[in-house]
Amino acid sequence: MPELSILPALMEAFVRSVRSAQLVVPVFVLTVSLLSCGGGRQMQVSGPSQQQSEAINNTVACYQLTARYEQKIQQGKYQPVSLSVHNWPAKTQTPAPQRLSEKQLSKAMVDGTVRRVVVVAPGGAGKTAMSHVFEALLCDTLRPIRSHGQWQVLKADGPAASVNPVISFIARELKITAKGDPAVAIEQLNAKTPIVLLLDGMDEVSLADRTGLVGHINEVMDRFPKMRLMVFSRPPVFEMTKNLPQGDALLEIPPLSCKQVERLLTEDEL
Repeated sequence: MPELSILPALMEAFVRSVRSAQLVVPVFVLTVSLLSCGGGRQMQVSGPSQQQSEAINNTVACYQLTARYEQKIQQGKYQPVSLSVHNWPAKTQTPAPQRLSEKQLSKAMVDGTVRRVVVVAPGGAGKTAMSHVFEALLCDTLRPIRSHGQWQVLKADGPAASVNPVISFIARELKITAKGDPAVAIEQLNAKTPIVLLLDGMDEVSLADRTGLVGHINEVMDRFPKMRLMVFSRPPVFEMTKNLPQGDALLEIPPLSCKQVERLLTEDEL
């Protein structure tokens, strides 16, 4: 029975349906009847491979994230932030900006102007919300892996741990099950679509574990030059972890103005 590849058309159709209904794309095999001069005949149409199916699902998930982000802005539940710039790469040809919009920062991460970004702000200022925002802004061109409240899985099993726990965490998130060094598979995926680690809540890591964790993050970023990193933390933790990779960007979520606070309280009817 002959096979017919219809993946591009199906992907486009599913993406359109996701935009309107947020459907989940299954792995499938379709049988269609094609008419010819001699009448109808059945042709088996093969669905996507596992790799192609994962690509479709990633595309669907990205559209869902983007749609939720845009919906929250339209409903007034999220206000895009202009970030204060404390440190910016010296290699850039233009003067360092004093403020950056979220979309300007995402563009700088995509084109490689910055690879390692630290975003600081006090508790409750919107760091976690912003980590979700950048997951939506970057998913179309990069491969976001977001972590919050999962610091236990990033800790080493001891000084003799054979595999960097951050690499193990990335492998689990990417569902890498092949035998051997997971870093090899990660490198192959990262070469096609660079990974961006969105690590939120680093201030939740105990001081006893923080130095080791920073070392593991540094090792991963050195090993995979195309990988990007965004760390969201309260300011004191950044000082305590000053050996976190420097030289790219240190940004701050500015505090809300009195007018912004009053507007938000009024809208929430508090």
